[in-house]
Amino acid sequence: MGLRILVVDDEHLIVETLAEVLVWEGHQVTSASTGVAALERVHEEIPDLLLIDFLMPLMDGTTAIRHLRARPETAKLPVPSSVGEPILYDVLLVKPFKVAALRAAIE
Repeated sequence: MGLRILVVDDEHLIVETLAEVLVWEGHQVTSASTGVAALERVHEEIPDLLLIDFLMPLMDGTTAIRHLRARPETAKLPVPSSVGEPILYDVLLVKPFKVAALRAAIE
């Protein structure tokens, strides 16, 4: 069975594309368009993996990750990302990235 993955990006087309690829790979996908919405989603259900963009309105990815890292229940949540501070993220993907890079980041 696949992972529960939360995809966070303010660009709707990127979220749709990632979701399609991830579902095709057998994962369950939910999404959010801001860091604030991501924190709300994680509060509802902690995913197995979080894919989050760095630059977004309201709350950027780095700020959202800092909030998650501060909570014991989400401190170790795996977070590959497109850009950001390496200390906060587990894997950095630079946009545009290839599906093979996404697969490697998930593994």
